[in-house]
Amino acid sequence: MQYPGEWNKRLPRTQPEDERQARLEKTARLKRLRSYASWLAPDPHAQLHDEIDCSVLIEESRSVGLA
Repeated sequence: MQYPGEWNKRLPRTQPEDERQARLEKTARLKRLRSYASWLAPDPHAQLHDEIDCSVLIEESRSVGLA
C-alpha cells in the first residue's frame, strides 16, 4: 500500500553507463578548473582588466596530465 505522499514520487532515472561516465569526467574537470580559478588574483596595475589570459594554466594542466 502506498501512502498519499508517495504517489507523486518519481522513480530514479537510470542513465546509460557512458552518459554517467561522461558526467563524472565533466564534474572532475570542473572541480579542477575551480581549483585553478581560486589561485587567480586581479592585478590592479594591468591595463586590461576585462581579460585574463589562462592559456598558461591550460598548457600547464596538459603537461601535468590533468586536461
